[in-house]
Amino acid sequence: MNLSATTLLRVLVRESGFAENGRLELDETIHKECIRPLFECPFFQQSAHSENLASQLALHAKYSLEFLFNEGLIDASGQPIGLAGLVAFSFEAEPANMVLNRLLRSGALHAYLKKAKKSEVKDQRSTWATTQLLGVLGHFFFAKRKMSGVRPRITRRKHLPSKLSPALPPLPENIKAEVERYNHDVEKTYMNYIWSTCASKKYLDAGAGKPSDYRLPLTQVKCLENPRAEFQKGLMNPTGAFGKFLSGTRSKLKARSMFSGMLGLSDHFKGHRDAVMNVRTSVAKVDMNSIPVIDVDEPRNSYLLDFLAHGQLKLLTGDNGLSQTEAFASLAAFLNSIKMIESALQQIVPEQKAKDSKKNGDIVLSTLCDLIAELSAALKRV
Repeated sequence: MNLSATTLLRVLVRESGFAENGRLELDETIHKECIRPLFECPFFQQSAHSENLASQLALHAKYSLEFLFNEGLIDASGQPIGLAGLVAFSFEAEPANMVLNRLLRSGALHAYLKKAKKSEVKDQRSTWATTQLLGVLGHFFFAKRKMSGVRPRITRRKHLPSKLSPALPPLPENIKAEVERYNHDVEKTYMNYIWSTCASKKYLDAGAGKPSDYRLPLTQVKCLENPRAEFQKGLMNPTGAFGKFLSGTRSKLKARSMFSGMLGLSDHFKGHRDAVMNVRTSVAKVDMNSIPVIDVDEPRNSYLLDFLAHGQLKLLTGDNGLSQTEAFASLAAFLNSIKMIESALQQIVPEQKAKDSKKNGDIVLSTLCDLIAELSAALKRV
């Protein structure tokens, strides 16, 4: 399994002694034995016996701690602070839990909902703050790709979906800007992790069938290590004037695959996808789940908004391309996830006065409670 930032945070929360009834559920020695496999399991099965695995896991933990510190989830001593409990509690939704933490800490979500609350029109559900909140959360929690092809033509007169169905509305500018800053901070931290991992080993050829910097991934054909015999003389002679000039212009790489570097690219990856695809696999094992970023440009399916609008599960098949089984499971999972968030926020958010004495005055918490009530009622009618 992968050692993610949320997994590490959960361990820190557990180590801090947070437990029900104010007591530890396990003896400290037993607890450490239980969590040890988290820090010993490989990123990939084929790297189980890799000599670089231990150092890579240590570096990943180091930079994950730096990431958690920068996000205000732990202090300098590694103790959980702020919204650490909320993020750890909603671990199943990673990296959406990390993005939510950023939006709450920055105040971007509060500012957006306050503005939306003032613009509500009673007989237009699309203007309600709950709908606006769902439109934001739908980009992160249990998000699905927009159905490919032409937008379906809606000919019915009732049970209409959201305006841009089957796509979610774009993220509000202030929310999108904050998520992009979050992605930039994540990539900056984890690119340093990748560079640190790869800088520990020179380019090598471990032999056929093993991770190697000089062998093509599929054919295992060896190349690029030394000049071919026919190039020892003439213009391409490595000891000649032109050969020395050519060698001097070659990009010096530490982290990028040599074959990717032939395109003239440097060690400065363009983003997390570039890093995952083109890192030196002989040294570093990296996958998408190791870097908690959110793609804000990919179109998202509007099944959550559409169901809130018409409450008809069967219509999600034709409009959104989801079977009723898949749609119900996703809706139920999303509802459970926001219920967990609401429960955690109830413990964290200080009491504030509200017009409704039964609700907390915090705009995010009160809107989330209303959204849970609306979705729960809609699912009960299915």
